[in-house]
Amino acid sequence: MSNYLKELRAKSKQSIETLSKQIDDSKKSSYVDDRVWKLSVDSAGNGDAVIRFLPPIEGSVLRWVEKYSHGFSGVSGKWYMENCPTTIKGECPVCDANRIIWNNNIKEVAQKKTEKTKRSHKYFSNILVVDDPANPINNGKVFLYEYGPKIFAKIEEAIKPISARQKAIDPFDIDEGANFLLLAKNVSGQRNYDSSKFESQSPISDDDVELEKILTSIYSLESLVSPENFKSFSELNNLLNRVNGNSTINYEVEPEEEEEEFEDPTPPVKKKKDVVEDLDLDDLPF
Repeated sequence: MSNYLKELRAKSKQSIETLSKQIDDSKKSSYVDDRVWKLSVDSAGNGDAVIRFLPPIEGSVLRWVEKYSHGFSGVSGKWYMENCPTTIKGECPVCDANRIIWNNNIKEVAQKKTEKTKRSHKYFSNILVVDDPANPINNGKVFLYEYGPKIFAKIEEAIKPISARQKAIDPFDIDEGANFLLLAKNVSGQRNYDSSKFESQSPISDDDVELEKILTSIYSLESLVSPENFKSFSELNNLLNRVNGNSTINYEVEPEEEEEEFEDPTPPVKKKKDVVEDLDLDDLPF
């Protein structure tokens, strides 16, 4: 009997447990990024937490990155869940298809046809979880935070207040920034963060040793939008064809845990006889 055969038989009792763990790890790595923190909500869709936006990683200037993606299924039963190359100024077959629809239909029809396939617009920043009541194990840890345009508008308003009576602050500053009270409410079946706000200015920590530990835990934002995270046009087009089944399809939108905000679907475009013509991608809501 070969040594390899003996080894296999000796490990046979452990193999199921080992394989089971590998499967669990594979599923986890495919669908869940442990670096990304998400707000937990109750059965009514309400939740709250206190977080702190963090400065860039050493050697970087990025406090946030923007990322576009598409998530929908077709009559084929397959899902198209991919990063959109327009994030890095590339070409996207889904956006191209949406552009054709907008070029050949009146606004109302185009909006309906592209509602499920338009781009999802998200931001990513590093955060410190100050208080996560639903998951206190997260308190004091650094995570990536994925958020939408409404929360970004809160950041923008803190930096550029709409009133001269308001003091401008840098929410990412370690000493003069501010904690962010994240409040989620269920409004008409949608996740709403309108009540979220920055608290009074305060240092992240008075302990430089603790502060150093936090700062050395910050993730690279550049890596989230590096070219290797985006498939080629040809690859995406092949995937899209499989989802489409090479036919006109009705799309179902990808379910999202953080369904919080939608960009205004009305494109600021010129119309001629109610037909949208010669549009650039940035003019369209996808």
